[in-house]
This record gives sequence, C-alpha cells and structure tokens, in this order.
Amino acid sequence: MPGPRPSSRLHPHPLLLLAVVGWFLLARADDVLLARGLRLAMLLIVAADVVWAVVRTRRASVRIVDQPTSAFVGDEIALDVEVTGAGRGITVGMTSSPGAPWVVAVGDGVGRLPGTANFRGVARLVTVQLRGHGPLGLVGFSHSSSLPIRPLWIAPRPVAPPAELRLGAGHGDESGPPDLGDAVPAGVREHRPGDPWRRIAWPVTARAGRLVTREYEHDAAPRLRLAIDLGEVPGAAGEQTVAVAAGIGREALRSGYRLEVLACWPAGLVDAGFGGPGVAVDAAGLHRCTAVADYGPVPLPDHGRVLVVSPGGVEWR
Repeated sequence: MPGPRPSSRLHPHPLLLLAVVGWFLLARADDVLLARGLRLAMLLIVAADVVWAVVRTRRASVRIVDQPTSAFVGDEIALDVEVTGAGRGITVGMTSSPGAPWVVAVGDGVGRLPGTANFRGVARLVTVQLRGHGPLGLVGFSHSSSLPIRPLWIAPRPVAPPAELRLGAGHGDESGPPDLGDAVPAGVREHRPGDPWRRIAWPVTARAGRLVTREYEHDAAPRLRLAIDLGEVPGAAGEQTVAVAAGIGREALRSGYRLEVLACWPAGLVDAGFGGPGVAVDAAGLHRCTAVADYGPVPLPDHGRVLVVSPGGVEWR
C-alpha cells in the first residue's frame, strides 16, 4: 500500500509581520511615488526570499542508509540518512516522531536523524521533512515525504513477572527445567538466543571465540504456553498486560523453557517468527509477538495448561 503523498508548505517568519505593518503604513505616506516604490521593493524582497527558500529545499534530497530493526516503546532511535544538495544548510526532522529534534545538514553527507519509538507495533514508513530559508529568513519552505524502511518492531518494555509466579516444576505442560547436576553431556553446539547461561561451555567458548552451549542427553526443554489476552477495548490496561507478558516470556526463555505464544494476531499478518500452538519462539520471536499482539479473542488449545495474562491478572487454565 503506498504511503502518504509528499507535501510542501511555506512557513512565514514573525519578521514578515513587520513588513505587513510597513505595507499599511506606507498607504498613509504623503509621497505616493515613494510609497509605491517602497511597496514594490518589499514585494520583490519577499518574493526573492520565498523563491530562494523553495529552490534551496527542492534541490535537497534524503535517503535512509541504515536503521534499527527492533526497539522498545519509549526508546530513542536514530536513522542513518544521506542528505544531498543541502548546499549551505537546511534543517531535517523526523516529523513522524512527535517532538523529535531537528538537525542541520550542510552540503552532502551521512548523519544520524534522531527520533523516538512512541507506539507499539511495526513501523514501515517514516516521514522526513526538509526545511530551507531564504537569505533574509522571512519565509521558510518545507517539503515532507514518507520513506519506506525495513520493518521496525516496537515492543513494550518488559515488566518483571509477579512475585508469586514461579516457573518451576509442574507449571508448564512438562516438568520444570531438568536438573543438570547428574546429566551426561551429549555434545556442544553454537549458542542460540534463549539458551540458559548456565549451559554455556566456557572453556570451549574461550577457545572458539564465540558462545558455545552444552547439550545433554535429556535436553528436552519444558514447555510453557503463554496466552496474551488484551481484552476487546484498546487502552492502558491492555498495554500493561502485554508488557507483563513480555516479562514472563523473557523469564521463561532465560529459565530454559520452550516458549509458545498465543494471542490475537492482526489480520493479514504474513511475517514469519510468530507464535501459536506448537510453534516455539526465541527472544527475537517474543519481541515480535509482543509488538503486534492485538485486541480481541485469543483461541486457546483444547488440552494442556496455558498461562493466561490478561488485564485481570495472571492465571493458569
């Protein structure tokens, strides 16, 4: 689906008000020819300032060269952008991020354009505005355009799970995380997101220069099915719910659980890495799931225990 069309507008400076006042004062001048000459000069100066501002802005362009792909709500984010044709300088701002600071670009070059992740979801477009002024600064001209970006997954900042929740034996579909004290190592493999730190083979890691995880003969991880029920009506309670669910899911992965996430997914979602019955997610998958979990009914499996997180609390079903 195409994004919003580019838009342009003029930005009068408060100094222009003085020119308007002078225009009307000249109407009372005794020397009509002098007044007309001054009015014409004022018109030419303002017109030249406007044309200068328009040309300065129109000849500049911006493109995105690098970006983050994940963030938490409230994080400061920055895009690496390349500005060309800025000449002696224009200001650039990410107007799709309210309150984002403006930066000055001079000439051609690559720099960072700051913004804020101020909503939960997936950002696929950013609106960038270029603004230039004439030499007198009487009128500014801006040009805004929406630029496509790679999906930026913005999830809620995880909230620590309730103190009474213990992800121990008997809480998942299977038993709790196995006691590795008497287990026999079956080998090693490269560390994966979500692997418990206690399974890292530190001597092998030191030799290999990268994280390596031990595998055991009874390496069947316990399963935790986590349902995120945000309710039907969007609001602060639902957003707090998904933050709590994110904290529980993160704790489960750290504890060695096989995590499955159930939620109401947005219609038409085709991206990979989402949960569901029988689909295990890692830390990146959990981030995506909590970024797009939607309001509405959550289908629960007919058998097995599910940990349901809702605005009413956390309970096993």
